[in-house]
Amino acid sequence: MEKALANELIQQFLAYGHEEVEIFHEEKQVHSLRTRRGGEKPEWRVTVGQGVGVRISGEMGMKYLHFPMSPADLLEHVKSSRNTALLREVRSGKQVGDEEAQHVGVSLSAMVAAFEELHDRWQRGFRAAGRVNSRCMESVTSFDQRITVARSDGFYADDHRSYYTIDIQGEWTEESRPMYMSRSCGGLNLEELRAGFAGFVQSALAEFDDLQQYIEIEGGDWCVVLGPGNPAILIHEVCGHGLEGDLAAHPDAVYGGKFGQPVASEQVTLVDDPTIPGLSGSYRVDDEGEKAQSTVLIQNGRLQELMYDRTAAKRWDTHSNGHGRRVSYRYPAIPRMSNTFIQAGEYTPEEIVRQTSRGLYVRKLGTGETELTTGRFRVRVVEGFLIENGRITRPTGDLWLVGNGPDLLSSIDRVGCDLRMHHSRHATCHKFDQMNLAVSVGQPTIRIKKIHVETGAGRS
Repeated sequence: MEKALANELIQQFLAYGHEEVEIFHEEKQVHSLRTRRGGEKPEWRVTVGQGVGVRISGEMGMKYLHFPMSPADLLEHVKSSRNTALLREVRSGKQVGDEEAQHVGVSLSAMVAAFEELHDRWQRGFRAAGRVNSRCMESVTSFDQRITVARSDGFYADDHRSYYTIDIQGEWTEESRPMYMSRSCGGLNLEELRAGFAGFVQSALAEFDDLQQYIEIEGGDWCVVLGPGNPAILIHEVCGHGLEGDLAAHPDAVYGGKFGQPVASEQVTLVDDPTIPGLSGSYRVDDEGEKAQSTVLIQNGRLQELMYDRTAAKRWDTHSNGHGRRVSYRYPAIPRMSNTFIQAGEYTPEEIVRQTSRGLYVRKLGTGETELTTGRFRVRVVEGFLIENGRITRPTGDLWLVGNGPDLLSSIDRVGCDLRMHHSRHATCHKFDQMNLAVSVGQPTIRIKKIHVETGAGRS
């Protein structure tokens, strides 16, 4: 959306008597080439569209509208609708009809070539393992989004966000128990990702071999070591949301107003940084046009800052730090995470495991239940192992980690030096009615000295 067109559109809405107007335009294309579950034939899944979100303010308060059309079409629609239905809808804050967005084609030959190589490597390697009732899937996904933000005070900003994700999955039966594994990677350059396919698949197959002859353990309080990368999902869910400016203002919030106070172990420094190149949560400006900023949320265990959009920043008497995000033009911006991670510490992962006489090692977490404001959680362990005499040994049966965010942060007594970021097409964040927002998470190996563990057979 060019600046001149944005200004003309703003003037049309101001003519309705509104005092402030913000225009958000989005063009998005998501293409995914994947195999069907248990099938050989790949399929395309495509989401392509655009639309305009309009936030208007005045004597009657603030309202948010969305229009599934281009800015040029919206301008013509507004001009031709004076004193008719659209004028009444704009004045009342109702939304126009849900029309089909404009579709734009893209060249996908590079994605096809990458997918064919990934498919061949993963299918051959997985099937060579000879597991019972095995089937595997893979996908290559591209994401491309262009956004523009303009306001009636003359502000104008735009951003272009693009990245690729690579995902492989496998399912099989182990002693009559259904088993599942998945691995992901991503980045800005598809050819660079493709160059690493051999190592990516080989690493996944090596870890796949670990997942056999599992044992059942007793529930209760355990010392738990969370591996790097994927297990940071737990920190995102149970701690990160509580540090978003709107939720931190809730009466039941656990972090609100605790600036400078201890909220975690001294070894924990938690950061949200949308400026890291090549991650799915990255951007140059947020969805309100504010400059992206690396924000230290917790430093050496003490609360330093929250994540703000423009509205939450006013509530806290401060300025936005570039964390106003939207799932699409259909929604207003709210405070959201981007790329959230625990900074690397001083211990090697080998040291952390060696210093744990008995405990659990978690390589991968799955879904669960969390309360956004209080941080209470129950999260499934997808890949877990027993630690015996300072060594990772046998895989465990179905487990759940149970607790709350503040206790979890305070119980971290080891932070490793092996920080790893994790993102995939499945790495999305849900908050209120805004689902599936792209994010990344990360952490080094960390040890939690005590956390409650439930077994899959029942709650302990």
